Amino acid sequence: RGSKSFLAYYLCARETLVLNASSPGTYTRLPDARAAEVQKELETALSFMPEFGPAHHLLGFCELFQGQNLSTAAQHLRKAIELEPDNSAYLLTLAQVQIAARDPASARSTLQALCQPYVDQKLRTHAQELLKDLGPDANNH
Repeated sequence: RGSKSFLAYYLCARETLVLNASSPGTYTRLPDARAAEVQKELETALSFMPEFGPAHHLLGFCELFQGQNLSTAAQHLRKAIELEPDNSAYLLTLAQVQIAARDPASARSTLQALCQPYVDQKLRTHAQELLKDLGPDANNH
């Protein structure tokens, strides 16, 4: 509604995703028109605050679960990681994009970085499960 607050646009986009979820903690693919609105809100947030990592992450995440623009999703996630290198959740989302883009070598590399002992146990376990799902590395056999 004409706000100049990057946070207002970001929170509106995030809330739209949360309210459209089928259950708490999950996300549902949005109808294309609704997804376009969310993406526009996030792009507006980034136009006001280009160095806001959470908006880059959410935009990349949104593009992932919509199944569109995986290369753009990866770019936003890499930017989020660059801005907030200590946020391991961003790496997990990047790995999911790499898997969706059929790039198992990159996904494997990204996931292996999440298997370090200092990474949150829940993220580490999820990364290990995804690595297992990817199967053996063809380059190592």
